Amino acid sequence: MKIGRNDPCHCGSGKKYKKCCMDKPISNPNNVQPGTLRFLCSIKEGEDFHARFLIQMSQIRDCAYLRDQHLAYDKSYYPVFQNLLEAKFAKEHCENLMAQHKQNIADGKEGIYHGNQIDVKNPVDDDLNMYFKDFFIRGTIAIDCLMRHTAFMGSGIGFLFVDDNPKKYKKGLKKFPLKNDDPRFTALIDMIKNNKTSWYSQFREIRRKIEHEGFALPNPRYHLNKENKVEIIFPTFGKQGIEEILKIYWENLTNLCEEILVFLLSLKFRDYIVIVRIPDDMRDKHFPARYAARHKDFPQINFSCG
Repeated sequence: MKIGRNDPCHCGSGKKYKKCCMDKPISNPNNVQPGTLRFLCSIKEGEDFHARFLIQMSQIRDCAYLRDQHLAYDKSYYPVFQNLLEAKFAKEHCENLMAQHKQNIADGKEGIYHGNQIDVKNPVDDDLNMYFKDFFIRGTIAIDCLMRHTAFMGSGIGFLFVDDNPKKYKKGLKKFPLKNDDPRFTALIDMIKNNKTSWYSQFREIRRKIEHEGFALPNPRYHLNKENKVEIIFPTFGKQGIEEILKIYWENLTNLCEEILVFLLSLKFRDYIVIVRIPDDMRDKHFPARYAARHKDFPQINFSCG
């Protein structure tokens, strides 16, 4: 079928054909290289990140944007996803590093006691410190990218994260698609305030100390237990262990990003489409999404807008 000058370009850019690919030279079919199919991820049972931030978000996006707008949306969303993914990797590296080092000590492969000293030939101090700090760096960048992405969506929420700046708040509110007396807007403000109070402010403060004050974790300590065997004591942060801190912040970080994305996408739905929260005990173990776009008259049935 012939593409008209004013039709959407077939490349998916969202531009008109005449302003995109119309004047580009057509490749010689004899010189065309084969394409590459990259398998995006393998969703493991009990691991829901890719299900929530790729597959789930794509299904909801399909109901909020026209097909020829998907490419532009995905380009704006990608930095959010990528930095969350890198924060996830940093968290997992910390956990795996600690678990493996602890096991090596228990197996007598590391932390060898002799004479009056404990020899640690392969210390984990530097790697643990690097991955721990990288988690907060990537997490903060993910939030910053989320702010830019919401502006792309026409629902910029950056003004809700800035304190003591009435001018910026007023300017942001003027551009926001909901009025300040709309119950949905009130609920959004309350949700963000609760997150800022309970964890987000502390999260940003840790990132600030990393960047401007040279923050570093204390080194792990090694000692002999009552059975004269070497044990490792990993540093704590406040009164919490590293693994517990990373778990709590990771859950809060991903929940905040997910709630904001789903809410703002739902503002673009047609009247007959609604967001449904899937109860935890009903989430598919192979595709553990938490939200889905459904037809309001049949909310229990899977729905596709593509």
